Order: sequence, then structure tokens, then C-alpha cells
Amino acid sequence: MYMSSTSTMSSGPLGPIRSTFAPRSISQRVSEELRMQIAEGVFLPGERVNEAEVAAAFEVSRNTLREAFAELAAERLIVRTPNRGARVAVLGGADVRDVYLVRRVTEVGALHLIRGKIDVGELGRAVAEGFAAQDAEDLQALGSANTRFHRELVRLAGSPRLDEIMSHLLAELRLLFLQGGMQHGLELHSKFVDWNNRIYFELSRPDYQIDTVAQLLSDYLQESERDLSGHFAEADPGSES
Repeated sequence: MYMSSTSTMSSGPLGPIRSTFAPRSISQRVSEELRMQIAEGVFLPGERVNEAEVAAAFEVSRNTLREAFAELAAERLIVRTPNRGARVAVLGGADVRDVYLVRRVTEVGALHLIRGKIDVGELGRAVAEGFAAQDAEDLQALGSANTRFHRELVRLAGSPRLDEIMSHLLAELRLLFLQGGMQHGLELHSKFVDWNNRIYFELSRPDYQIDTVAQLLSDYLQESERDLSGHFAEADPGSES
């Protein structure tokens, strides 16, 4: 919850940083949009993010953009180097293990928070988008549909904080898929369209059993991690992943 706009921040040698919290709010919206574009595969691992171009596109100041970059850097999505600007992060095999560990805690944990009647319409639409992208052999749309499905799955728990964690996690996951499985992208994503459909089908039942759905999701995550780790190992034979 934001403080009142009449509140003041402590002054440093350069004087008050801001008189209200509006600039911070703008930077958060910019970071949210950039995070979403990373999750959608618009920005590729290692790609330079041109500060002037992005600031102009969002119609924000360079200082506001740097605040957004700082937030994304804290989430390990952006790497900032003095005098060299910002680049999208390049992740490795060790990150696969950690990301999937957090996915299990977040996604499977979220399922166990679901109670009563739920609206699975968004899950169904994400599954349909996945099958359509699979038929069209559209890798970016396939990845986006998968991202959307798992975001909506966590949203069923009704926790804004879990939603935020999942948003950060899915952006990192997309970078991992782009790096470790770029040449196998359709193969990696397509096999999980069926998994998503099975999870959707089980949750669509009036008498759905969360334990059954949680086991399906756990099996999904285990296979997904194994496949992605395998592609990282192929790319780097010396990797322990």
C-alpha cells in the first residue's frame, strides 16, 4: 500500500528524490511491461536493451527507465554493466534446477490453496491457443500459450503475491527455454500442450481432486526440467546439469 502523496522522503546530498510516489509507479509499470515482453520472447537472452529507444517507446525519462531496469536486475532478468548499458540476462544449467525448484513450491503449492468452484475458462483458452500454435508450428505463440496457462493456473489460488512471484519466474523460464532449447523449441513446448490439456480437463470436473491435479503437475515439471536440463547439457558437455 502506498503512503500518502503528502509524505516526504529523506533528503540526501542531492536534495529530495521526489515529492510524490508517481515516478515510482510509472517505473513499476515499465518494468511490468518489459518483464512481460521478456516472458513473451520479444527480447532474447544476451540482447542489448537500448535505453534511449525503450525510454522513447514508453515516453518516460531515462531516470524512470533506470529505476525499471534496477527492478529487473534484482529479478535476474537484466544485467547492467557500467558504461555498457543493459542486456537481457543469459542463464545457465544451474538456473534450471533452481527455477524448477521454485516452480514446484509456487505452482503445486498454489493448487493446494484452491477451494470450491473455480472458473477454468482462461485455462481452456490457453490450451486452445497452444494447440493452434502447435498446428501452425509457431514457436513464439506456443511458448506464450504455455506461459499464459501456468500464470492462470497460479491465479486460481487468488493470491496477488503468488501471481507476482509467478510473473517473475515465467520470465526467467522463457529465457531458459530460449537458450537451452531454441533449436528444439517446438519439440520441447509441443509435448507439454497435452500435459496442460490433461490438467485443464481434471480441473474442469465438478468434483475435481486437487491431489490428482497436483500429481499431474508434479510429473509435468519433472519431465520439463529433465528435458530442458538435457538440452543445456548438450550445449555445454562440461555442465553438471
